[in-house]
Amino acid sequence: MNLYSTTRQDLPADAPRRQFLLRADDWALLPRDPVTTSKLYMAFHEASGIDHEELMTSPMSKLPLPFFHPHLIYPGDDYDIRKRFRHINASFMWHPIMWLPTELTKPRFSENDNGYVDAIEDSESAMVRIFLELSAAGIYDTTTGGWLDVLGLYGLDSTDERTHSRVAAWLAGEADRVLDTIDLSPYFAYPEAQDWALLTTTEIREPLLGASYYRVAEDSLTILDVFSDPVRYKDPAHNGDSLTPLRTEVTSLLKMAEVMYRSVDASDFNLPEGYTTMVDVLSEHRAKVENFSGTHDGFINEIMPDLTDLFTEIRTEYVGFLRVLLDIIHAYEDLGDPSDPAWAKADTPEDNATDDAGEGRELER
Repeated sequence: MNLYSTTRQDLPADAPRRQFLLRADDWALLPRDPVTTSKLYMAFHEASGIDHEELMTSPMSKLPLPFFHPHLIYPGDDYDIRKRFRHINASFMWHPIMWLPTELTKPRFSENDNGYVDAIEDSESAMVRIFLELSAAGIYDTTTGGWLDVLGLYGLDSTDERTHSRVAAWLAGEADRVLDTIDLSPYFAYPEAQDWALLTTTEIREPLLGASYYRVAEDSLTILDVFSDPVRYKDPAHNGDSLTPLRTEVTSLLKMAEVMYRSVDASDFNLPEGYTTMVDVLSEHRAKVENFSGTHDGFINEIMPDLTDLFTEIRTEYVGFLRVLLDIIHAYEDLGDPSDPAWAKADTPEDNATDDAGEGRELER
């Protein structure tokens, strides 16, 4: 089905929903602290059964997404999600992410006059666009944190083992009179403004990325403060060893922070002399954490202050992007439903230049 030549449908008001990883009033974009983000990633991997290398992440989102298309998908290409992944848990097939239209999941590209492909968006931008589409269509309800139960929408009990067996057979290639008919395309159709999500992603990518860097730093400072609580590691569960669990948790935080800040280099941030990327800085701090052999109190006094200083600097550098992002979001909210043709003609608010944010610098990407 051509996603942009059909009439849009609204989901039924009583469409079944299930909670999955996100909470009420939670946006799928803007990640939390590195520890929580890592746990969400692992929970998605375990629930879906999709291999790590077949999941894509973004420093701008709380959740990963399946890497739907390893190759370019052209109009008319045959695509079957059952053949794309090495494994999918049948119990996860209630989730709408596994039923997204191909037209929506494939990265945008165009062919120039010489026949070469010009990429319009990378995988991280595609993730942002997909999450925007999911929210606009009501597939993910930000207010409740609930996801559409696709199997429930089609009259199947998504929690029943018999349904799981039926889905497993379908995933293995068997025909099914219900599963073969599932199609979410009409809920994403915006024929009057077909590129609204792409335009919005282009508009918000830079401030969203900067705001995400700010949010990760802010939440990391909160976590570090919790880690420094002298009571936290004194319980009997740690058998009197308070340093090892502390060192393990701080190491995990830094490992995920390296993933979240993987694109930050000297052009974006005033790195210490001799460093070219934020990953280099974080990995050196992580090495100090892993190799620390002193006492618990020594760790708090020697290691934690340097980490607090680093994340404080990051927070200060990127706080302005959060305000810019909120200004843009409010401007688009005033336009109403994306099916309104005004979306296709929306301009950048003139007062959204990062230089006017008061703090932080513009990301050069």
